[in-house]
Amino acid sequence: MTNYNFQEEIEELLQTEYSEVIAKSSGLAVEEKHAVIAACVLALNGEQTKKNEQARVAAVRAIVALLPLSLGTVAGLLNKRQNRHHYEVHFTLFCYLTIGASFIRALKCNLKHGK
Repeated sequence: MTNYNFQEEIEELLQTEYSEVIAKSSGLAVEEKHAVIAACVLALNGEQTKKNEQARVAAVRAIVALLPLSLGTVAGLLNKRQNRHHYEVHFTLFCYLTIGASFIRALKCNLKHGK
């Protein structure tokens, strides 16, 4: 499995347009995608993201960008309801799921109209 260092990617994930995040993630090998998802889940379960909104947002952006492969992960995260941090993760997931859906609708529209 590829050794993926999530900490080095936080800044890049936050500064990159979401459409580029999706495009970059689509170019990864399946093993790399699984490694990114695992690193993001590890980060979301860690103490750092409980105190660091940027780290939580970066992890969620990556997880949503890796849909549909990360669908089980999204479901698992939404099933966690033990504390406030879990609800903050839920909110961030819903924000990026909405953004991702809007991006996909725009992409389909552009493809339909030959843009």
